[in-house]
Amino acid sequence: MIDYPTLNLMKDDAEKTLHQLSKTVSEGLKPRPGPYGFFSHITQALERLKDCDRIARRLFHQRKRLTQLAYSEESVRPKDWPPGKAFPDDVQEVMKQESELTEYMKQDMETLYIFGGMLLDQWALLALYIAGVRQPGKKCQHPFHDLVTEFENGDKTRVPAVGRIYPIWTSFKSGMLWLNYQIRFYRNRFIVHSDRPWQRGTTASTYGEEFNLWIPTPPGWLTCPPKTGPVIKLE
Repeated sequence: MIDYPTLNLMKDDAEKTLHQLSKTVSEGLKPRPGPYGFFSHITQALERLKDCDRIARRLFHQRKRLTQLAYSEESVRPKDWPPGKAFPDDVQEVMKQESELTEYMKQDMETLYIFGGMLLDQWALLALYIAGVRQPGKKCQHPFHDLVTEFENGDKTRVPAVGRIYPIWTSFKSGMLWLNYQIRFYRNRFIVHSDRPWQRGTTASTYGEEFNLWIPTPPGWLTCPPKTGPVIKLE
């Protein structure tokens, strides 16, 4: 599991790379003063990179606080407490804070998927500019997903210019496929455009740094028979 200092170093490296890319293109092409889509997308990529870092930093801080609350609960919770009897107020207060913090973390985790998708789309648009695709934003409704699809098509690509940056696919194929699944499919199906009665929740270790979204498939989803009548309104 990656820690925040390592993640922060990766963010700093990405920022330096984007600034260097902007400088290289500016010095190499020496464009006339004015607005250019390429430089605008670099600015947007830097903005989304900072957004993702802000969310990740908050998640790491919240996870640390959640562990502290777990220790607090353990210290104030009575031993051998009778089942069915409400815990003392001080225990309930700690449990309430744990529950509320967990909800904040779930929201931030889902937000990271959304802003991560924005960052990947800006990265993909920059890659397409470098490949020589004119105004890629008008050709790609979902830039990162579309770029991965073009890479997968290989010689059958609809955008021949993509071949110029094919070494990216050769070097980072597994990572790009994982991101495409996580940031697009998982986000769309389970977070943004949920179309099934998912049981949305989280799982986390009592102590430590683990925290995950937990969304099991509802019973009967894969073999759901056609429904008719009033019950279909409840599906």
